[in-house]
Amino acid sequence: MIEVSNKLNLNIVLEDYDIDPGKNIIVKGNVKNIRNLDIKNSFLSINFDDNEYKFNLDNSEFVKELNTNVNIKSGKHIINIDVQDNYGNNVQETLEFSIIPKPSDLKNKFNKLEFLPGESVEISSLLYDQANNLIENNAVIKIYDPKNKY
Repeated sequence: MIEVSNKLNLNIVLEDYDIDPGKNIIVKGNVKNIRNLDIKNSFLSINFDDNEYKFNLDNSEFVKELNTNVNIKSGKHIINIDVQDNYGNNVQETLEFSIIPKPSDLKNKFNKLEFLPGESVEISSLLYDQANNLIENNAVIKIYDPKNKY
């Protein structure tokens, strides 16, 4: 029996799945034909967010570095990988990584601007990340008097 296939085998990993904003994503992998033999001369396409990276591969092993912006949105991101050889055989894979939120701005909100002794004060603390998105947090706010006591 003869089996015909247009599929390739792709083994791919990220060096790290939790990335700091502005750091590179390192993609490592190898691509082989359906008989698990190395292929030469293939085309690799990697997409995430609005970024597209294209590479010509001259052997089956590869390591690629992808840039992330310093103001990239925190949380989960999807990477789509596509490899095609010169004969039209292809494979697609999807990987997921997460951007670690980095606090960049702290804003305090008060219920009013002037207070008299003995009045209640309502304070909200808002912490923003590198993409200027609100970070969920339970900040502890301490208010000190002129004698450095709270």
